Amino acid sequence: MASISSSGDLIIDKIDLLLFFGEKYVKDRVVNIYGDICLLTNSEKRVSLYMLDNSTGSMKISEIAVISPGFCKSISISASVPENWTYLIAGFVIDGHKLSPIISAKYQPQVVTAGEIKLKMPDSVSIPLGGTENISLVINNTMDTEEFDLSAEAENVVLSFPNKIKIEKNKLIEVYIKILGKQEGVSVLHVKILSKGEVLAEGKTQLKIVPVKVLDNLNVVQRDNNFFLLANLTNRIGDKINIVLEIYLDGIKVNQTNIYFANKGESKGFAMPIKLAQGNHSLSAVVSANGIVIDRASRGIQIGLGTQTSKVSLANIPYLLAAFIIALASIGGLLVYRRRKKPAYAARLPPKPPATVPSLEKIETEVPEAERLPEVALEKPEEEKPRELMRPEVNIEEIKDRIGGVKSELLDVKSLNESIEGEVGEEVFHDEISELEERISEVEGLLSSNRLDEAANEIDKLAETVSSLKKRVIAARQVLINNWDVVEKRIDIMLRIWGRAPSSMLTMVPPELRMVALKMYAKKR
Repeated sequence: MASISSSGDLIIDKIDLLLFFGEKYVKDRVVNIYGDICLLTNSEKRVSLYMLDNSTGSMKISEIAVISPGFCKSISISASVPENWTYLIAGFVIDGHKLSPIISAKYQPQVVTAGEIKLKMPDSVSIPLGGTENISLVINNTMDTEEFDLSAEAENVVLSFPNKIKIEKNKLIEVYIKILGKQEGVSVLHVKILSKGEVLAEGKTQLKIVPVKVLDNLNVVQRDNNFFLLANLTNRIGDKINIVLEIYLDGIKVNQTNIYFANKGESKGFAMPIKLAQGNHSLSAVVSANGIVIDRASRGIQIGLGTQTSKVSLANIPYLLAAFIIALASIGGLLVYRRRKKPAYAARLPPKPPATVPSLEKIETEVPEAERLPEVALEKPEEEKPRELMRPEVNIEEIKDRIGGVKSELLDVKSLNESIEGEVGEEVFHDEISELEERISEVEGLLSSNRLDEAANEIDKLAETVSSLKKRVIAARQVLINNWDVVEKRIDIMLRIWGRAPSSMLTMVPPELRMVALKMYAKKR
């Protein structure tokens, strides 16, 4: 190429020459070049391919080869065009000098789908006041991101849920939010799934916190000069729940008892002696679960000379409860008992003879003309198998019912024990419960072998053992959970003073639970 310099001289410019023979085209965002390139220069040069987005100025360079002057080289190139490019031009580069483009193409802007998070949750949920409910969140992830933040908020409830969740791409998981009904009313649960502060999905569920009636009745009965408070409670909250019953007399709390219910719908009774002086009194009961008051009842009582507190008499109360009330009068204790119908095998005994020999002899002396009556009365009992009165017949169905009752009671004890072990992280009465289960199986074996008397005796012993164990389990909950701060403080003091904590010095803990308490303390440290 010739040009005129500023001085008027003719100058021949030296240029690089590159010849191309072959095919060149673009298909599916791929630049394809096949053929030969020949270099017409006086020195070897580095030849490359450039691709340029003419709309943004973005460029890609792909090395081809170093070619000697006067030589040719066969090439086969396939180069991808970036997804976001809209106007492509491509050509050759010789030692950084860009030649005229040999290919051009235009593209429509491509929308890239980055995936999404889908959240599915129920429209509405009903929760009993003081009870809990688990709400299921079904989450589907089609994004490349796998780690997300979970946010949830609602009024009138207490929420428990994981703040961080991990979901693999193209996977679906189920996450639960535990909700505790704290206050009666209607609320909305608002859930969000976020990544780096950006909300990717959200959903809402209406929450209805409904009141529950647990305290069925509250009554006071009088036996001689003793007064007893009676209450009936029915669990309408949920399975495996501990309900706290507080009794107030004239505004002062006189008793607090924890009552464990294994199943929803289960009913239990409560009885305790209560001191009432002459005059007017107010009696109230407050029921709470999970630290939330769920039910209450109150009544006024007027005590005067010869005044009866209630028309209810011991004759109208279940026999076993009446017997316990009489016992309570002497020991000043309280009683929680299961309100369910159990077959009472004593009711099947033959009726006791209405007459006895001493009374007949007395009648004979006072009324001589009735001499023939005693002879008839005395002969009849002798013909009615008097031995059956001393040894009532044992019925197999009766024993089965008693076994079923003991098994049910042991199941309650086992459930309560498992809840304690779950909270303290140590085995408490696991071995004893397992042993009792084996003994029940042995009684069932006696029954299968038709050894009815032995089976009846053994199941009676087991019933007493299970009842005793239940009291110990309840005591364990009181010590290891409800009063743990007292035990912990005692251990702290012993360690500070003596540098050790002998189990024998934990006098507020039953001996069988002292090692468990020390292990709990060590774990927490």
